[in-house]
Amino acid sequence: MKKSPIVFHSEQLEKRKPLQPFDRNINGRNKFAITATTGNGKYVRSGYLFYNLNGVEIYAPLNSVLMINTDDKTVFINADKNLSESISPSDPELIEYVILYTDIGYESGDEPFRWVKVRGRSNAYNSIKDNASMINIDQSFILADSVPLKDALSIREFCEYLKNAEVLDDDDDFDISDYAGTDYI
Repeated sequence: MKKSPIVFHSEQLEKRKPLQPFDRNINGRNKFAITATTGNGKYVRSGYLFYNLNGVEIYAPLNSVLMINTDDKTVFINADKNLSESISPSDPELIEYVILYTDIGYESGDEPFRWVKVRGRSNAYNSIKDNASMINIDQSFILADSVPLKDALSIREFCEYLKNAEVLDDDDDFDISDYAGTDYI
């Protein structure tokens, strides 16, 4: 049985305050916090934070924090900017990224991957823009020091996250969907 999604909006969050603050130890195996940058945007969907808790899809504004407790099966949503900055204090422009590019049309004897190390989300995005026509965007990945390879985002997912999270300039006309993964459209 599929359960209906729950969508919270910013104006709802201001009216709802918890009776008790969430436990101080918020990052553990069964209790953890999710922001827009968690897992390089792994929990961003359609311009909202997203989490599936026991079959219920929960959506909240990108500027909020989802505090998940899988033991109690509870979610606390907080839109406090100071809290989200303390949970995810890393400036995306200071993070070191490694981009693993899979080039289109490599020969079977060639090495399919090449990698580039860049500092900052903007530099990573610009490197992707420069290479998009030469790579398979679904088999190329971006890593940060806090992201294991198994959780790495594809180039397509990374660019879609940046677009959905509204961190790109409005005048940027680059659209990753113009590149089909194996062939330039």
